[in-house]
Amino acid sequence: MSDFSEFHELIKKTWEIRCKKAELEAEKKRLNEKLADLEGEIEGILEANDLTSYKSPFGTVGTMTKYSVKIPASPEDKQNLFDWIEGTKGKDALDGMLTINSAKLNKFYNEEVEAAAERGEVLFNIPGLQPPTSRVSISFRGFKK
Repeated sequence: MSDFSEFHELIKKTWEIRCKKAELEAEKKRLNEKLADLEGEIEGILEANDLTSYKSPFGTVGTMTKYSVKIPASPEDKQNLFDWIEGTKGKDALDGMLTINSAKLNKFYNEEVEAAAERGEVLFNIPGLQPPTSRVSISFRGFKK
């Protein structure tokens, strides 16, 4: 390719879309914050009037209570939870709840691949894992918005 003008235009368009996407993500964040404020106001009015729902001209609004717990941090607490689930719901229920965080698994895998390469292992795999996939991403450095 001797004339890079079309390539330059492609790079420019890609950068412009990245910038537009960043602007839209910032707008989405702003709208989510505004939405949370408005929903908080509605919740406050419902609560102040001892209501769990209200039929407005636009539709019915209401509150729902959902509970959320944190994953145990200490190994002892984790084991207590695992023991309780297995003891009350069975091993299949426990196995269905035990998962590995994807980001941690990929970090672990890449560390193991590096260690295997340092040991001179060319064909490294971890039992139970499918062969890895890869993707190439384009980086932009030095561009100005």
